[in-house]
Amino acid sequence: MWPASPRDRLALAPDGERYTAVTGELPRVLRAGVPAGPVLAGDVRAALVATGLTLARLLRAEGNTRDALPVLRLALREQVSEGRGELLTVQLELSELLAETGQLREAIEVLEPAFQHVHKVYGPEAVLVCRRLADLLQESGNHIQACEVRKHALDIAEYGSVGGPA
Repeated sequence: MWPASPRDRLALAPDGERYTAVTGELPRVLRAGVPAGPVLAGDVRAALVATGLTLARLLRAEGNTRDALPVLRLALREQVSEGRGELLTVQLELSELLAETGQLREAIEVLEPAFQHVHKVYGPEAVLVCRRLADLLQESGNHIQACEVRKHALDIAEYGSVGGPA
């Protein structure tokens, strides 16, 4: 996949347009879909999710959370229907944005499936999910659950797995 611009240059939108040509096509493609054969369908969805993540990050950087939220929600739906892929990244980004906008309950609901998945997997991603979920639970007043999740994160960090040294 070719980038919209060289690494050291900013991608610019055409005159009178809000987004670059590539980014401007994303909403149309997300609504109408891309004609692809059965072999390409997964690749197309993965590209849409990756592009959605990039677009949401750009929108957030510009302070446009209103438009970033639906893009991340759509990316999450696409990931869930197609398997794991970048699912954890989408869940973390969406939960962070939801928390920033005061939507704690939905942020927790987005991270709970991630916690259930990483509960069985041990590594830096598992610790990150645990810490973020514990912070959200703490902020929403679920102190006991937050403590349990933090303890799990500590177990992972200390032992590499729950139940004993790695």
